[in-house]
Amino acid sequence: MKRVYCIAGLLACAGVLSAVSTPKVGMVRCRDGAVYALYGLHANFVTGERAFSLAQAASFSDQGGLVASDGRLMLIGPDGSVQSTYFEGEGSPVLNMDGGASSAIAWLPRQSELLTWNGAQFTAIPVGLAGLVDAVRIAGVDSAELFVTESDNSVVEVTVSLPDGVVTNISGVPGASGVAFEQQSFLLFHDANGLEVQAPNGSMRTLPITQSDLRFERIGTDWVHISSASAQRDWVLHLNATVLEVSELPEPPDNSPLSKPRPISMPRTPGAAQ
Repeated sequence: MKRVYCIAGLLACAGVLSAVSTPKVGMVRCRDGAVYALYGLHANFVTGERAFSLAQAASFSDQGGLVASDGRLMLIGPDGSVQSTYFEGEGSPVLNMDGGASSAIAWLPRQSELLTWNGAQFTAIPVGLAGLVDAVRIAGVDSAELFVTESDNSVVEVTVSLPDGVVTNISGVPGASGVAFEQQSFLLFHDANGLEVQAPNGSMRTLPITQSDLRFERIGTDWVHISSASAQRDWVLHLNATVLEVSELPEPPDNSPLSKPRPISMPRTPGAAQ
């Protein structure tokens, strides 16, 4: 198996955001459905001005993002401008953007289609696929990878060729139950012990997040927002080749410049990104 939030409102508040001196993490879609700029460091985050009032899904890298709102999918450029809009009519698309615009991809469950960006416009690609898609990403110039939860709650990784939409490979994710997500070259998945982080070399680290209904959305290139609807809790995960840190994010409107999320205690066991 291969392992390898902001629109016109964002432009209006850019002057305010620039006045914030703490480091910018990225853009986060909070539990109230709004998208905010997120600033700070581990266990010390604050939200900036609200950039988008209502979004059903969002994904951001350091080079731009995707926002789904009221049946529209918008590609956001590095300067916060809307580069393109696609009217997809979906209530809950699955989005991913982990690099430049060429990495933008969406799964539209109602239509059973992948939506990719060809440099000038979005292209819809029908895919015959059963199961619940948890995550999607561009895996190369001619393929996409999706994590799919099966009826028995097991997770499989599905490779789809682009642009024809043909499923070329299906492989199980050992031990995963109900959800999986890839962050850079790390695999995140839930099992009986909690949230597992599997490094490229196979080593594992268990995070004390036991909820099984996890949702993952990118905040920035190295940052992931993890949420649980059943527990009404949110976390910020900082993960790359050298860093693994997770903090709990307070719910809005308590997430003010005076609030500080509490850090999650980390087990000192061999695994990813010590």
